[in-house]
Order: sequence, then C-alpha cells, then structure tokens
Amino acid sequence: MTNIKQAPIAKFQIPNPVISGRYDLETRSLTFARSVNEYVTALPKTVVNLEIGKQLVRAGGSVGANYIEANESLGKKRFRFADADSS
Repeated sequence: MTNIKQAPIAKFQIPNPVISGRYDLETRSLTFARSVNEYVTALPKTVVNLEIGKQLVRAGGSVGANYIEANESLGKKRFRFADADSS
C-alpha cells in the first residue's frame, strides 16, 4: 500500500451558523463552495485527485445553485397564485 498524503482538514473549517448567529443559506453555501475549492486546490496533483476533485468542486457549487434555483421558482409560483387571486 502506498503512503498517501492528505490535505490538512482543520484549515478548511466552515463557521458554525449557530455560534456566529448567521442562518443565511445562500451565504453559507457560497462559503462552503469556496472551502471545497480551497481544499481541492490543496490536494496533491495525482490523476485520481484531479478527477475526483473536479466532481467535488461541481458538487460543492451545486448546493448553492440548487438553493437559488428553488428560491426563484418559489417566487414565481407565489407570483402566479397572487396574479390568479386578483382576477
């Protein structure tokens, strides 16, 4: 078995929203995506890490993208229902 170096995990801690008093999911997901990017950048450049790193970066960024998309679609549904009530 080869000796694999791991990136230091402690450097990439995400702030706890309960302690900091922030509950804004959009800001937290952006912070998470940035932390994932920093973590992947710190990984050793091997073939396996490059492939898995690409997937990890896409997955880390999709959390915020999905949240924003869900919020926008909820806003459109509310608008549609409000428009139907006024006619």
